Amino acid sequence: MAHILQIAGVRKPRCSVVWLWALAAGLLAGCATSPPASSSALDPEFLHSDVAYTGPKARFASITESPFWALSTPELVAQAEARGWHLRQRLRSPTPYGLGPDTLDFLAPSGREVLFIRDYGKTPGGEYRQRQLYERLYWILWQAGVKSLVVGSHSGSADWRKGPAAIVPGDLVFPWSFESKGWFGGLPGTPYETVWNNPLVTRTHELPWPYMREPFSAPMAAFFRRLAEPEVRAGRIGKIATPEDVRAVLVGEDSIGFESNYDIYAHQAIAKTISEMQPERPPVITLHGSVVNPVLAKFLQIAVLPYQIISNPAQGVVQDISKAHDAHVFSREAAVMWLRLELEFFEAYPD
Repeated sequence: MAHILQIAGVRKPRCSVVWLWALAAGLLAGCATSPPASSSALDPEFLHSDVAYTGPKARFASITESPFWALSTPELVAQAEARGWHLRQRLRSPTPYGLGPDTLDFLAPSGREVLFIRDYGKTPGGEYRQRQLYERLYWILWQAGVKSLVVGSHSGSADWRKGPAAIVPGDLVFPWSFESKGWFGGLPGTPYETVWNNPLVTRTHELPWPYMREPFSAPMAAFFRRLAEPEVRAGRIGKIATPEDVRAVLVGEDSIGFESNYDIYAHQAIAKTISEMQPERPPVITLHGSVVNPVLAKFLQIAVLPYQIISNPAQGVVQDISKAHDAHVFSREAAVMWLRLELEFFEAYPD
């Protein structure tokens, strides 16, 4: 038991578990007369990870999804190496939940180590929302020591507004919040499986409560925005929107495909109602696509920069989204640009 508690980072009792025998003999001189309060320790039943992490260490990582779809992994590596980056290794690390995702361990020209894990760590064929894949991803991010995470994705805009302020295909949006999902869980077998029933959070405060008032990193977004602004002037990006312009909410799919028209209309109605309830604040809209688990990132104290490229109106806003979607998502020219912006970000963003 003491060994298990050590793995979890929990302090052992002041006196050895031999206190039980000493108590029976009346020889407890100087030791506490009762075991440590159970409310301040994790139950060893839930601490069962015996997998050692042997992968690379890095404070920075990208798990960008569809913005890079038009590039094969060798093409992505070649683009990075052309800027002076060095691929140290490509590996899949074992995790307590199965073999981890394909990981590119890069060394930037400055000497900074950066991990690139494509597609949110979605191993081909696996369903991301059923825990197995995101658990592997986040376990690796945690063990690697990642503290700054970039997450690029395409989204469909369900903006209920009309006119030049409306968020449309080609725009770049830094989101304000997200819609909670039941699959935003923790890491079983570690101190990060739960918040509510975790004495390290609620009793000893060894782990911080993951408050979600500001789920995403404003400093990272501001830095990335400065890098992207020349692309706006060059006509390669539409407009850039921040939470000061519009309160964009990330909404992940609940099924294996796009939402129904009803789903989108319901979200539009809710967003419009909130906006009318709070006219003094920026309007609320929803962006629909794949969403990484922001709650676990906050619990692990990883700062997250999600940047959302609007590829199409959301399903149902227009009759057919396929042409707009494919034109943005599968553009090689756009993929090269987004990769370059990420590389520039990692080269210059301060520790």
